[in-house]
Amino acid sequence: MSFAVLFPCRRGHRAVETVANILETTPELFRLYIAVCDDATARSLAGIARDALRHDNLDALHILPTPYEWTALRRCTFLYEHSDEDVFFFAADDFRFHLGWSTRALEIMAEVDGVVTVNDLHDAYPVGAGPMFSRRYVVEESCVLDEPRTLFPSGYHHGFADIEIIQTAMARHRFGYCQLAAVEHLRHDRDVTGALPNDDTYTEIESHYQTDQALYESRRHLWEAVV
Repeated sequence: MSFAVLFPCRRGHRAVETVANILETTPELFRLYIAVCDDATARSLAGIARDALRHDNLDALHILPTPYEWTALRRCTFLYEHSDEDVFFFAADDFRFHLGWSTRALEIMAEVDGVVTVNDLHDAYPVGAGPMFSRRYVVEESCVLDEPRTLFPSGYHHGFADIEIIQTAMARHRFGYCQLAAVEHLRHDRDVTGALPNDDTYTEIESHYQTDQALYESRRHLWEAVV
């Protein structure tokens, strides 16, 4: 089973640190795909690529340019379309990975072959970091009940898209939550170190919260009807 970490990065100053954190905490052989949105970030990552590829666990590193104005969901979809591994996990530039996170999450994925979230140390079950996806599940069954072969449901700016995916997988009995796999979701309102201050990315996401929530509520009937 091939495995990839897909990393949509908008905060360039967090790119190198996050990549180092992923490399230090992921025991399995994996490929890393990074979507960047500025030349400086691409250069800084290219500068560490040779050292990164010396790690026994990193099979390949792909750095892909994307427009800054793209939403995180669009950048995630782009990475999905430019990768082909059996299982993939979405990283973020406000995640802190803990040692062994992937081993435990992949064990759960082997059981459910669908969608897995991991403990983000802040949110309550079933919401968590990631998610981790089975590509077969996306292609053959779709993460979205009214759109075939689809990763993310249409219409969301950011929030609640993952919750719809989780609820759909739960309704199909294709969801797993890994309490023992820790990937902390820091966010500006959770990070006491000051490394992640509030910025335009968080402001943009929060400005769409109510419309994303309204869309989610309007679609609840889809997964609640699954028996």
